[in-house]
Order: sequence, then structure tokens, then C-alpha cells
Amino acid sequence: VWLGEFGTDTDSLWWQHTLRYLEEREVDWAYWSFNGERKGNMTETFGILADDAKTVRHPWKLKALQRVM
Repeated sequence: VWLGEFGTDTDSLWWQHTLRYLEEREVDWAYWSFNGERKGNMTETFGILADDAKTVRHPWKLKALQRVM
């Protein structure tokens, strides 16, 4: 099973259930999005990185994704 392009900017119940699902099953996935900005220099709040492309925007998110890698 492939879960494509999922993401969030809040540590919500949906996020927690999605990660639990990934942990309990053999699911490949792609997170949306890695970069911290959209086209036109707009902020991408779902991004792993902040707008500067260096700073982790939400450390809780990166830690959670590392658990399911």
C-alpha cells in the first residue's frame, strides 16, 4: 500500500491516528511537503523545513516521521 502526499501543521488526532496506522502496517508513504515555501514565496505550513530551508519548522513532526521510516 502507498500513502501519497499527506501532511499537517498540527499535532492533531488525525495525525496521531495516521502515524499509528503507518507503524502498525507495512505502508510506504510520501510526506507533503519537505520544503518550507510554496511558489511565490508563500509559506508552506505543512513543510518539514521553515522558509529558510534550514530550520525544522515542527520538531514534533520530524520526530514522528522518523519513527515510521
